[in-house]
Amino acid sequence: MKKEINKSEMFSSLLGILPSAKDAWEEHLKDSEGDDLSYVGISVFTRRIVELSENNKMETFPSVFATVEKLLREGNEEVKGLMIVGFLESLQNISSWTNRGSKDFVEWLQPKTLQAWKELETAWEGKSNLGEVLREELNQKR
Repeated sequence: MKKEINKSEMFSSLLGILPSAKDAWEEHLKDSEGDDLSYVGISVFTRRIVELSENNKMETFPSVFATVEKLLREGNEEVKGLMIVGFLESLQNISSWTNRGSKDFVEWLQPKTLQAWKELETAWEGKSNLGEVLREELNQKR
């Protein structure tokens, strides 16, 4: 049985493919003072991807999104959650406030990533805030 990728390995992988996020990552670690703020930490990488897109510097995108795909396939449940809700959902939300929007990222998405992306779009369809998304999820579970 193949070992699943854990959270520490996930962050190391992301730093390996996005070394330009290192300073922001180190600042996040300093600010978190040892607390597990993984969803805040993953946003360091999301914000960097949006910034690169806005500046038309997408050379790293093939390796970034190949890594995201690998993390979705081989990560443990915590990693998968961080990649879907922390990375992809934040990528959609943060980029929606930019000139380019979130649609530019779709071309880089591989199968599992694209599936998660579309599921997030469906979850947010017709909703304007997180409360509405959560309320619908709760109603679906009943």
